[in-house]
Amino acid sequence: VMKEFSDLTSYVAEEQKSEKRNGKKSVLKPIDIYGGLLCAGSRVTLQGFLVKGSSGNTEDGLPSLWVTNARLLRSSWRPKTVRQMMELIKSSMIDMEEASEALELPGGIYEAEEIAETKDLTERQWKAAEISRRLQDETSRLGKVTPAMESVLQLSEEWRTQYPLPKETVLQER
Repeated sequence: VMKEFSDLTSYVAEEQKSEKRNGKKSVLKPIDIYGGLLCAGSRVTLQGFLVKGSSGNTEDGLPSLWVTNARLLRSSWRPKTVRQMMELIKSSMIDMEEASEALELPGGIYEAEEIAETKDLTERQWKAAEISRRLQDETSRLGKVTPAMESVLQLSEEWRTQYPLPKETVLQER
């Protein structure tokens, strides 16, 4: 049975109810976790393999990136994304070190552990708003290209030339 959820928090809540009913520990897949966190303003490292398009995924022969490892380097400042991250911390669904670095918590992993122990939803929401404001800096604005980003663009220029994205697959922010 497939269900649709409006956000990750409701998905986690449903999974936790299912665990209690069935007595089985359910594990969120990485796509469930990272799918809600990787958005405009986030920085991530993806590792994987380029797979030729002949695998049946694409008819035009373009390769696909088969991601085997992902790490969130910096969370988006968007309040919804920060709140999702806080709920993942609370439910121990994300590595504390990765979360503390991505949210740039001044207290590091210890602050992430404090968040996990916070039982009051309102307190977590206030903390999320504070973190969101702190993450809003000059590098969080659309169109800002840092020297590190420019370096990555230069290093991947050959691949981008060899495998350009079809126009219909280019994602645009609305």
